[in-house]
Amino acid sequence: MGKTIDGTGADASWPVRENCVWRSDIRAEFDCEPVDLTSATISAVVTAYEGDTTPLKTFTVTISSPLTGDFSIQIDEADADLAVGRYWWSLQWDLGYGNEPLASGPFVVKPWSQP
Repeated sequence: MGKTIDGTGADASWPVRENCVWRSDIRAEFDCEPVDLTSATISAVVTAYEGDTTPLKTFTVTISSPLTGDFSIQIDEADADLAVGRYWWSLQWDLGYGNEPLASGPFVVKPWSQP
């Protein structure tokens, strides 16, 4: 498992490389107990800057194990075509009580270079 989110409103910087798959595996917990994602709606986007409401990229969300709170977000390599620079990403969910922010922060696209 990649990252664990425990609670809402986390500050999460995410550096990536240009033209590569952008993916994160996430486990949702509350007080160290898994969150049941059976009826959850989860979304994640990249925008030009903090506070912007126009998505530049939308992640595909896959809930891999709803009872253990495991899910992933991904943008495939073919769609990972943002220019090198600084953007903003945000992750939110609705567990049946309305949309809640989970995490957000700078989304920094760095150049890809081979050794």
